[in-house]
Order: sequence, then C-alpha cells, then structure tokens
Amino acid sequence: MTGILILAQLQAGKKPNIKLKVAKGELTMSQYDKLNKRIKKLEKKLANSSNTPSKTHKSGWNWLKKLGITNGKNPNDVVTRQSFATMLKRYDEKRFPKAKNPSKVHKKGWDKLTDSGITNGNNPKGYVTREQFGTLLNRYNKKGNDFKK
Repeated sequence: MTGILILAQLQAGKKPNIKLKVAKGELTMSQYDKLNKRIKKLEKKLANSSNTPSKTHKSGWNWLKKLGITNGKNPNDVVTRQSFATMLKRYDEKRFPKAKNPSKVHKKGWDKLTDSGITNGNNPKGYVTREQFGTLLNRYNKKGNDFKK
C-alpha cells in the first residue's frame, strides 16, 4: 500500500502511485471497506510511530531534548533545511556560549589581559583552541615586564 515509498516520504505528504485492478474500474463495497480499514490502520501506525523514536536513535533523541535543541515532538518526521539550521544554531550556542563579561572571580585577570592588549576582550567564556592559546601566550611573553606592573 505504500507504493515502495518510505515512511518519511509518506509523512512528508508524498502520495504513492498505486493502481487498483478491479472489475469494471469500480470498487465493491466490501473492497472499499477492506481498503478503508487498511488505510486507517496505516494512519494509526504513522500517528503512533511519530511520537516514539526508534531504539537505535532513542538516546540521541533524548540528548537533543535535554539540551533544548528540539521540543521532543515527532521524532520520525522529516526535517526541513530551515529546521536543521535552527537546531544546528541551538547546538552551537550550547556548545560555545557567548558571554560579554567574565565571571567576578576572573574579572581582574581578564581586565589585565585586555588592558595590556593580550586579548581583545571579546567572549571571555569562550573556548580557546591550541593555536589561540599559543598566540595569547606569545603576546604575554612579548609584554614581559609591562604585564607584571
């Protein structure tokens, strides 16, 4: 009955190309009832499956919900490009939070680094790559005695 379409295609609204072979081109009432029951059964299966992730993907789905990347609805639905972009942005913001101000405990040290020109003062809570760490350490070494004052 799916016309070789996969579940995601059916959920996205794609219609299978199915031709019914019946006498005189019309369905009998019993054929109609049988077909209608089959359609209802498939619709129910689709409705139930869209709210439950498969065993393979359950831990990943729960992780996305916990992070707030998704609201947890319809794990078997297809994802549009715009939805994908939104979820990717949410993930990036969780992974690399942007902060304008350093924590109180680190403010004095951060201000010293910023005032000396070792860093530009942007994103004090952001992560540092190894190459960025090397650059900051090199700047610190070049400042030498000026920084100790």
